[in-house]
Amino acid sequence: MPPPRTVVDASVVVKWFLPEPSRQAALRLLRHYQEESIKLLAPALLVLEVTNVLCKRVRRGEMPAAKADEAYRLLKINAPILVDDQELMDEALTLALASGQPIYDCLYLALALRQGCEMITADGKFHAAVTAAFPNVLPL
Repeated sequence: MPPPRTVVDASVVVKWFLPEPSRQAALRLLRHYQEESIKLLAPALLVLEVTNVLCKRVRRGEMPAAKADEAYRLLKINAPILVDDQELMDEALTLALASGQPIYDCLYLALALRQGCEMITADGKFHAAVTAAFPNVLPL
């Protein structure tokens, strides 16, 4: 039996590298992924979103550039299985227009719906906005 699939968004993956609330839960997901007991998926946009957060932290003086470089190196090694954003755009646009949520968040939701799996997010605002219509969106 193949391992279950789960979509994770950037709000979860960034916790693999930064000391934020719920980091331990995010690291547990990473460990399960590394052990191949779960398959993590994400739109390719995830890499851009996570590296943008790292760059912001460096600009704000919250982390040294060397630590951001190391986090990016580890992201490339441990990234979820990435799906081309263009493959998801039609569904994501429909979801964004219907829900009023940002298109980039809806890319993750579109992938979860396409895969018939759960999506895990640490974005409380997004979760609260969509959970009634999409109970497959779970908080970290």
